[in-house]
Amino acid sequence: MIKRLLILITVAIASVNGFSQEPSPKNEATKTPAQRAENQTNRLTKELGLNAEQQAKAKAILLKREEDKENLQKATREGFEKTKSEFKSFLNSEQFQKFEKKEMEMRKKRDEKRKQSPPPTKADPQSTAPIEK
Repeated sequence: MIKRLLILITVAIASVNGFSQEPSPKNEATKTPAQRAENQTNRLTKELGLNAEQQAKAKAILLKREEDKENLQKATREGFEKTKSEFKSFLNSEQFQKFEKKEMEMRKKRDEKRKQSPPPTKADPQSTAPIEK
């Protein structure tokens, strides 16, 4: 009887924790800049108690940042594709295959390194205070 009760309590706690988790970054990545800015504005409104004027200003700033971020990602992808096509223009097919293989290996190493590194921690508010002169 006690065993069943403990299992029931454990399942109840686990299910509550599962529902309270924030959306994964992958879900955020599929949203438009406007949607991400809206979500961020809503979160800041809850956390900071923003009024309507502050919400509008925050949303405009966040939307600009999200659009800039998306443009930078697009430019980076285009840059990689341009570099790849430039190499393809002078390498023979065997060399280009080796080139692509090396690029994939480097990408895998980078991704593995990112997975192994600890997630960034929140900065201590006191450590980021401006230095008085």
